[in-house]
Amino acid sequence: MMNEGTRYILEGEAPVICEDEAIWREFMRAPENISIGDTQVGKFQVLTLFLGFNSGSREKPIFFQTTIIGAYGNTPEHATTLEQAKDNHQGNVNVSNAIVKHQADVAAGKAPKPFKPVECLILDDGIHFVLESEECAKEAFADGGSSWELRGNTLVFLVGRRDPSHPNS
Repeated sequence: MMNEGTRYILEGEAPVICEDEAIWREFMRAPENISIGDTQVGKFQVLTLFLGFNSGSREKPIFFQTTIIGAYGNTPEHATTLEQAKDNHQGNVNVSNAIVKHQADVAAGKAPKPFKPVECLILDDGIHFVLESEECAKEAFADGGSSWELRGNTLVFLVGRRDPSHPNS
């Protein structure tokens, strides 16, 4: 039975209850046990960790967290399974790559001025940046691009959650 004080370790890819606090502490001290992904993309660091406890509920447990360090307004993404955590990590790497590429294109005069997202969603059809307003989106991205499209006040980068050129992603 799950409760708020229950400790977990990973056995293979599955979180399992660990009754022995000393074993749990030893497991959690080893970075290779808790680091699911740590990827630097420009100024951003995408970090995915196993938490060692359930920060969710019995109905929807949360054992993993992905964060983009250095991103404006970033909200961590949570996952129940290791597979979901890996998907979240790769999706956030894709988001970071899209932002870094856009910033470089702006600096080189190849793209419109930078945009300020209010929210970022990683969905199967691409990375969705919800911008401050439809007017802001139209001003920043007046013309359609080959790697993105404007949908009202949502800018959608047309990249998938997983990079098919990397078989392990």
